[in-house]
Amino acid sequence: MNYKKKALVIKNDEIFEEVKQMLNPADYEVLHLENNEKTDKTILVVEDDIDLSTAIKRKLELSGFSTIIVNSAQQALDYLQKPNEVDIVWLDHYLSGEQTGLDFMKKVKGIAHGKKDIPIIVVSSEDTLENRQLYNAFGVKRYYTKIGSRLDSIVRDIKQFLE
Repeated sequence: MNYKKKALVIKNDEIFEEVKQMLNPADYEVLHLENNEKTDKTILVVEDDIDLSTAIKRKLELSGFSTIIVNSAQQALDYLQKPNEVDIVWLDHYLSGEQTGLDFMKKVKGIAHGKKDIPIIVVSSEDTLENRQLYNAFGVKRYYTKIGSRLDSIVRDIKQFLE
């Protein structure tokens, strides 16, 4: 039988364990909202790996953030050119399409709506000194490597950037 589990998000600390014990783990994944209130902050995630972007979205939303997922630099630029509210960008280096995260960085500086100063973090499998220096020259807040960074740590840093 091939089916997906249903996710159940529990926000109330008092009933989390009780509900978790009542449900069959084969049918449900019970997630706790990690004692975080919903924020009014929106994160634009630019990541082409679907499984990874799904995990990132789940973690960010469980941490109280609204999350928009796009898989290419062009989709991100298109999104930012509209009057959407984005508080921080999570950017991969290698993306779908012909443009990289660096191409996105070059172009985002020319966008209207005051978004050229939006905080950007880079989370990439590419870890060269040259790339780090180029991204830093464009003003990224932080450069993470996918292998060397934990999702919890990145989310904690994002919260600090947005305080």
